[in-house]
Amino acid sequence: MSDYTSFAILTNQIDPNEIQMEPYNKFGTHPSEGDFLVCFEYDKKFESLRNILGLPLGELPTMPQKLFTAKQFIELGMGSYEGDENDVLSVNSLYWLNSTTVEWTGTDEEYDRFKNEENAPSFYREVENGDFETMYADLNKVAEIKEVKCIVFRYMFEGDKSGYWTNWLGGDNTFHTDFDCVFFAKNAEMHMDYSRLSTQSDFEFGEHLVNQAKSFANEHPDDVTLIFG
Repeated sequence: MSDYTSFAILTNQIDPNEIQMEPYNKFGTHPSEGDFLVCFEYDKKFESLRNILGLPLGELPTMPQKLFTAKQFIELGMGSYEGDENDVLSVNSLYWLNSTTVEWTGTDEEYDRFKNEENAPSFYREVENGDFETMYADLNKVAEIKEVKCIVFRYMFEGDKSGYWTNWLGGDNTFHTDFDCVFFAKNAEMHMDYSRLSTQSDFEFGEHLVNQAKSFANEHPDDVTLIFG
């Protein structure tokens, strides 16, 4: 999910253990069924989303995830964390694993000169990051693999910008990319932000988006069709 909407269908027909999740991403890929969105129980909006959909916790599938707490992450000197130290985190949240990132490799003094002095050298360099077991060996020793409840959605396609919509079912405390930044496609007209449509062409485009969402719902009458922002 991003600044654009994601059209998706709630599904219980896929074994989530066959979905390969992308690092630090809510998306995953099934080898033969395409792309999926997965909300795990440790996600802060899991309960909100589950309540919106009216899903009994006991009936949800599980997927094994390697977990640790924010407190363990901090105490082992792995870095800082903005949030409650009791938050449960997943290896999947460490987006930089197995990737190349650009980082400052110089000293603090060299960084001050880079910011404040013309022609001062830059020590930003590309850094090759390894896997969890290599980069976080101490954290790996305390991390535990547990079965985690999850809600699975078949990702259908990307829509237009999320800013055209309002009245997200997560309420006032939801933000774009949150899992409860969502509404039912069949109710699209209730969620169009008509206040931002000021011209005739704006209104026509707004109506186009509403019709697109309702058509999506009509094309899948037996499914729960959703639009995430």
